[in-house]
Amino acid sequence: MSFVINDPTAVHTFATTKDPIELKAPDGRVLGQFVPVDPSKKMSFPEFGMTDEEILREDNDPNTKWHTADEVMERLRQLRKKA
Repeated sequence: MSFVINDPTAVHTFATTKDPIELKAPDGRVLGQFVPVDPSKKMSFPEFGMTDEEILREDNDPNTKWHTADEVMERLRQLRKKA
């Protein structure tokens, strides 16, 4: 999920920090933590659990084994039969 920060001071703080920042509500409750990310560690698809750099490296690796949609569906059918 994305969240737009409109406060220029907060934007500057987040953009320039190298260390994690604890985020708190006005009443002092801890809401979470902002962890800055090195641009080379950018994750366009965090659900994959891989950085963009890792995805590109895997995509360009000649030893990567690829599967067709039919192969994937067949494997899923096999797994369902075992369950």
